[in-house]
Amino acid sequence: MERLFKALLPDFFEKYKKVHKSLPIIYLTQEEKDLFGIWNSRGTVLSTFTNAHIDINDVPLGFCAITLLGEFTDGHLCLPSLGVKLTLQPSCILFLRSYLLLHYVGKWTGNCFSIVQYTHQSVFDYFTEQTGEAVFPMADMPLWYQERYNN
Repeated sequence: MERLFKALLPDFFEKYKKVHKSLPIIYLTQEEKDLFGIWNSRGTVLSTFTNAHIDINDVPLGFCAITLLGEFTDGHLCLPSLGVKLTLQPSCILFLRSYLLLHYVGKWTGNCFSIVQYTHQSVFDYFTEQTGEAVFPMADMPLWYQERYNN
């Protein structure tokens, strides 16, 4: 997944890698930390439909990575604000701006599950607090984030 992310979005990959490298090693060895990779959180979604939502804790200008598995047909990822409905198939890999895009998974037939990899904004905030370096320019961040940081 990381290799694909690096090939498709190298600038974003480098940002995630820089943040990942800065995290302290407390409960894991360096090898275990490297095995988990640049996204520090993972979830498994088992045969679950979702309501339209945004992932407000994710990195606002970042991406989550979704791998679809199982044996299913007629699956869709819907992006209502864009008027887009993507047809999903087993083994699809998606990179989604889960904070910025309202999204939901439509009905499917069969057995569908996914592995979702993501990083919360708080991890990027930790990097900024430790290094004094903003990963994304403040002017590009959502207004709520700018206001919170200015306070």
